[in-house]
Amino acid sequence: MLLFREVPPDSTIGRRNFQKKDGEKFSLFAGIFYICILKQTHMQQTTEIPNGTSFHGETIRASVNDLKKIIGTPWIVQNSGKDKTNFQWRMLTEEGKLFTVYDWKEYRPLDENEIIEWHIGGYDEADTTDALNEMASALNGI
Repeated sequence: MLLFREVPPDSTIGRRNFQKKDGEKFSLFAGIFYICILKQTHMQQTTEIPNGTSFHGETIRASVNDLKKIIGTPWIVQNSGKDKTNFQWRMLTEEGKLFTVYDWKEYRPLDENEIIEWHIGGYDEADTTDALNEMASALNGI
């Protein structure tokens, strides 16, 4: 049977000496290791054309740069403010449901660090609610 002493959380990495019950001494290299787990999102971009999707009341507040971090490069970028949208993404949820993310009627070029309200489109309210939940979870992880 080995007798071990607890290594305090603020201890540095280094060699630790231990002693067996029978008096035999030995040493081990011990230390503290930090593990970072990145939140992985299973949403993915798609080439599917979002014909028939529409807005069902779900929105999310974020910047263009935040969205790029969690859902990638926009499908459409026309950041001139001359159209109803400047940025659009077409995505699939974890369950493979198509949804879109877009700014709506800002009518101005957007600063990519500015937080604005984004519309989430889909075939029905359930799809857009799922998309919102997945995106909110991913945003909380950045």
